[in-house]
Amino acid sequence: MNKQHRSSIDIVESILEHLSREGKSIKTHMLYASNLNTIVFEKYLLMLIRKGFILKIGDASEYTLSNKGAILLERIRNLKRMLLEDDKGDRLVDRKLNTVIERNLGGMVKVHGYQGYKGASGAHYYVYTIKHSSGSYIVDAVLSSKPDILVEACIRMLVISTDIGVPAILVVKGSSEKHVVMDLLGKIDASKIMVLSI
Repeated sequence: MNKQHRSSIDIVESILEHLSREGKSIKTHMLYASNLNTIVFEKYLLMLIRKGFILKIGDASEYTLSNKGAILLERIRNLKRMLLEDDKGDRLVDRKLNTVIERNLGGMVKVHGYQGYKGASGAHYYVYTIKHSSGSYIVDAVLSSKPDILVEACIRMLVISTDIGVPAILVVKGSSEKHVVMDLLGKIDASKIMVLSI
């Protein structure tokens, strides 16, 4: 992709993606991965560090992705998926998702796509929705194995589902990821959450 035509989101994604893939990296490798000039790269790096998306490892000149950065990267990927939902590659993802849902619920997914909802709280949501013979469901797919991202997605879907009154399906990568989510759901106790106002 030509660097003149990339958005700030694309640039942030390229830096975070590099750190996610490598685990840790020095500044020079991040610069090459981002395909930016040094001055522009430094501005993005400082902003990502200041906001807590990237962490510097000790006194070394190495950097790593923070949990907050991993969650941001997952959100950027989901946002791009939403924007590209009519593209050929995304239809393949939709078919795979529908196959998993049909195999577990039985029957066929009749309609699928992103839909807007207004919750009882007044909040607005735009989430992937399927219509199945057993009813409507909101759906999210998390391909990450990182517990922080799995927990964040689980909480998000739980809150949205409760607010709009539509059951949720969270599709995860494998059985160990499913265990993390199921363990969290088994421990949720609303009485442990105190809500305060200023």
